[in-house]
Amino acid sequence: MMTAIDTRRFFVVGFMGAGKTTLARLVSERLSLPCFDLDALIEERTDSSIPELLSRQGEAAFRELESNVLRTFIDAGATGIIATGGGTFAIQSNRDLMMASGITIWLDVPADRLLERVVGKERPLWGSETEVKALLKKRCTSYRLAAHRLELRNDSTEQAANRLYQLISAYRDVT
Repeated sequence: MMTAIDTRRFFVVGFMGAGKTTLARLVSERLSLPCFDLDALIEERTDSSIPELLSRQGEAAFRELESNVLRTFIDAGATGIIATGGGTFAIQSNRDLMMASGITIWLDVPADRLLERVVGKERPLWGSETEVKALLKKRCTSYRLAAHRLELRNDSTEQAANRLYQLISAYRDVT
């Protein structure tokens, strides 16, 4: 039996440094919607930081934990705006789950902008510029499957938040 997609649940997906958490928070405040950060939910559940988890358990175990937290969140019926981790949407089972239970929105930021934003900051799985570009290219195959794509080329944070707000507002007006 096919269930209707919940238009009260919005998944913001994209690469590290795309602004998923920042924009989700700004838009959720404007719309008076709950805001969740999947990484924060994982850290809360495990009482460990994401870099600690990746270092201690490795990426495969972390991704399994991430998938479990995502499913628990959705199964609990939580609604609002959910900022996901950079790799969450690249896993088919997560992608299928998000696409079946909410609206997916890809924040598409060019590689050079992502590199500018993240250089010098500690990010898990952040390697050399070449490695990062290869990972972005690989993940874009998945990101392109999101229901919506917001191309954020030279947008300021305010402009990007306004565009995300307009997109989500269109769903809120319908319900």
